[in-house]
Amino acid sequence: MNRRLGLLVVPMVVAGVLAGCGSSSSDSGSAESSAAGSAAASAPASAESAATSATAESAAAGGDCGVSEIDGVQVRSFCGKGTATMSNGAVTMTLDTAECATDDTGFAVNAGTIVLDPDDTAVTATTQYIGFAILAEGDTAGGNFPDGAYDGLVTGNDRGTDLTSTAAVSTITLTDGGKAGTVTGETFEGQPITGSFTCS
Repeated sequence: MNRRLGLLVVPMVVAGVLAGCGSSSSDSGSAESSAAGSAAASAPASAESAATSATAESAAAGGDCGVSEIDGVQVRSFCGKGTATMSNGAVTMTLDTAECATDDTGFAVNAGTIVLDPDDTAVTATTQYIGFAILAEGDTAGGNFPDGAYDGLVTGNDRGTDLTSTAAVSTITLTDGGKAGTVTGETFEGQPITGSFTCS
């Protein structure tokens, strides 16, 4: 199932964008931690990207697993063996590189490559990222996340198309002992967001 989370960093930046989570999955064995910057820097969705349904074969598009650089911009690539999906109805993204992790601070799913520079648009337009997180509080303060629905943080970037959900309506539902789940939310423009994940 899920291994100890290397580092769950979920600072809220700009309009409540979920920032990157460093994690270690049960399969990747990566214990490297990274203080992350903004994921999915907002960029207008082009007609071309809005009509695209993408499947990524590798998270490390231009970089190794972990922290690296693409064109001088720092990124973090996740190389787990789970799967994460997101859709806003126009864009559907599936990444077969999801890492799932949990510790005392929360539960996180990360897949793809997150751009750590919140001001970058060029590298963001060439990468894909999905991030789901539940912050530990109340009954989950010890890192115990039984199956059920939780308020969550939901973000995604499909080559410049921002799939971030407003925190007020983001729900992450854990199933199968935290090895799988579904996600619902709504973009800042009012588009419904759906998603799912499996952990390996």
